[in-house]
Amino acid sequence: QAVEYMLRASGAAVHLSSPVTALEELSDSVALTVNGTEHMFDLVVIAAPLSLVAGKRELNTTLGDANFSHVRMYTTFVEGRLSQRLGVGSEGATQFLALVPSAGEVQFNSIESQEKSGAGAVWKVFSREPVEGRLDSYFETAPRILGRFEWYAYPDYSYRPGELPRTVLSERVIYPSAIEYGTSAMEVAAVGGRNAANWVLRKVQRRAQLKRPHNTEL
Repeated sequence: QAVEYMLRASGAAVHLSSPVTALEELSDSVALTVNGTEHMFDLVVIAAPLSLVAGKRELNTTLGDANFSHVRMYTTFVEGRLSQRLGVGSEGATQFLALVPSAGEVQFNSIESQEKSGAGAVWKVFSREPVEGRLDSYFETAPRILGRFEWYAYPDYSYRPGELPRTVLSERVIYPSAIEYGTSAMEVAAVGGRNAANWVLRKVQRRAQLKRPHNTEL
């Protein structure tokens, strides 16, 4: 709700399901090709992992080292009664259990209850691999999968190049997620987001002083 309010208050245009297939820096702007159409922007904030952006063959960009990869994780929502042998109650929406997958039996990184349900509770399972069909031993009855999301959660720390990626990639392009290659957490991501917001604000204020028009789209 807070994000929706801020977007409405900003008056910015929001384009969903709009893949960017090309980025080209010009003398006084940045050209993005979105859904086959070229659009001009003053500033660009890259919120996706840089490896995904620079790794596309069709993307015309010189954003730097694309070897800074991210780890693909799975978030699965499961309904059921968690087994008592795990040491937590199967009811309650505030329970949290974190397990380290050191044994073959453990298939997930963490599991957290979300809300109560008629079948026990809805649980959020965080794992490196899909868990469908592999969680029965953790529940008193066969769990019901409600949904699964794949996402690139944090940088791959097994590959550490000689230097960290740059945050400010150019005069008009910023990559706030670069800070997470030092350490990754929601709080660190928030710091990166604030850095990007301050960077954009200074650029817009500077442009206002010069009385240049700017394109406000997301």
